[in-house]
Amino acid sequence: MSVLQDLKITRKALEHWTDNICWGKDGTLYISTQPQLTVCEPVFNKPMERQLKSLFHSKELDLPKPDNKFENSQFDENQLLLSQPEPVIERCIPSSHPGLIAAITKHGNVILYQGNNLVSQIDNPNAPLPTRAYHSLCWNEKSDLLFTGSETNSVEIFSVSVLAGSLVSASYKASIQLSTADAGNNQTWVTHMRYKDGLIVCANSNNEVYVVNLETESAKKIKNASRCAITDIQFVGNNILISSIGSLVSYNTKQNISSAEKFDICAEFFIIPLPDEESAILLSNKTGVKVQFKDSGFILSSDDIISPTLEKRFLKWNNTFNEYHKYETKLYIRGCTISPDGYTVAVLYDIEKVLLKYSIPSEQVFRLLILPLSNKWEVSDKASGLAWYQSYAIYNELPMNNACLSKSSEFDCSLSFPDYLSSILESKDLLTWRFNNLIEDVPSAKKIHEYIFMYVMKHLDEVENPLDKAYTIWLSQLLERKVDLELDPITFNGPFISEEFDFQKNANQDIITSELNHKWRRCSVTGFPLLSTFIRICPVSKTRVIDIEQDKLNEYGWLSTTVLKTFGNISIFTGTKMTNV
Repeated sequence: MSVLQDLKITRKALEHWTDNICWGKDGTLYISTQPQLTVCEPVFNKPMERQLKSLFHSKELDLPKPDNKFENSQFDENQLLLSQPEPVIERCIPSSHPGLIAAITKHGNVILYQGNNLVSQIDNPNAPLPTRAYHSLCWNEKSDLLFTGSETNSVEIFSVSVLAGSLVSASYKASIQLSTADAGNNQTWVTHMRYKDGLIVCANSNNEVYVVNLETESAKKIKNASRCAITDIQFVGNNILISSIGSLVSYNTKQNISSAEKFDICAEFFIIPLPDEESAILLSNKTGVKVQFKDSGFILSSDDIISPTLEKRFLKWNNTFNEYHKYETKLYIRGCTISPDGYTVAVLYDIEKVLLKYSIPSEQVFRLLILPLSNKWEVSDKASGLAWYQSYAIYNELPMNNACLSKSSEFDCSLSFPDYLSSILESKDLLTWRFNNLIEDVPSAKKIHEYIFMYVMKHLDEVENPLDKAYTIWLSQLLERKVDLELDPITFNGPFISEEFDFQKNANQDIITSELNHKWRRCSVTGFPLLSTFIRICPVSKTRVIDIEQDKLNEYGWLSTTVLKTFGNISIFTGTKMTNV
């Protein structure tokens, strides 16, 4: 398969030497540049071009600067928390909720952002000051728990809830001390954290590594302190792989067995797990190594996935900008991140001439390389919407599980409607169906409408609100079903106009005619008339949905409210993030 042409990103100062890039569930890439973050937003283009600029649009994200919670505090040890004049954001970690990210600042603060809005500051005000200073963080799968690493060798756990609209609630839940010997010691910082299946692997400033079991709330040391810095830690299948300068350590989480291997190459390696395999790629500025786990430990071999492509890029750059080889040149990897579903990798790199002369960063660019990590890929609930479309473009082939189920799946209609809707959207059948809507010429929401109608028919006696009745009648017309509901013409309100509509005699899917014979476009989710600009748009189908968070002029019932809240954030057709007008 051919590799897509690199995306060029305007070069700015990076906050870290290495760990600078993250990939969100919706396909958004976050790069820790200064003074503003750089965001590569997913875009939908058809037909696809064999270059990354047809999949991403890069722009600056100027997030509001938070107040430093330690501004009026006095530290005995770490005075650097108060020495920074600006609350610079060091790193962003996106959650599984659309638009919700956690950012860590140089002041040791952790901030939650929803879109461009600061919605919450993570803190436990009752804890000692060093325990409130955070230097690493990670989310669990559902993004309802946020884990932070403190300066006292402990993991602080916070519960995060996404409420109506853009409101986010965060509260302290628990604390797990990695080592009792370090309790109260504010000189051992937790600097690296990774989460998987109820386990957190943590590395601290003494280069010790611990595994935290959230079920038992216990910590186990799997690597002793050393002078060699830890460059990366990752879960690879049933193993934890730890890369440090000059050595490689693995720990099997099932068998509780560890093994180590010394390296002749003293480089800072990124660990890139390969999907569906007990293996990973170690990537540095100098070389790439493949690690394969066996029963007795692991074996090393040359990397045949990422390094060959980087070497081609390096050779091509030299042939263009250093044709006569007058200068020494080097390739620097600034960051690596795995896609949410684990099937692709993004590498942020640049190539520079080694000169004594000062070079102006604005005259240069960063390059983003995205490569497939396997020969096949699948639609997964770990990604959504345009992230699937990115994998489809990168692999240039359909997923392995693309065949939709012909028979409708059955869901428990005794659940509450929000839980019922969640169970539908998380099913494998619906995930595959939504991906197919991305590549079809005319996306359809009929399958979801059918499941909603099935639930409504089981709870028809609970449908009392006039707008809920109107929505039910529209579903019955759309699906050519019969429903025993009586409804007089109802008034729908907009900010500048109000009209009366008879839903019983308006069967058109896209247009509804008022009693005064005015034609209005329908909301693609509920069939209600669009009388205002309080709408959100699907970037793929270009259809419009009423923004219930802004529309306060109409009294929606439990049915229409739940549907509009759910599909006002993610598209009913493809699961992509909805955009504002």
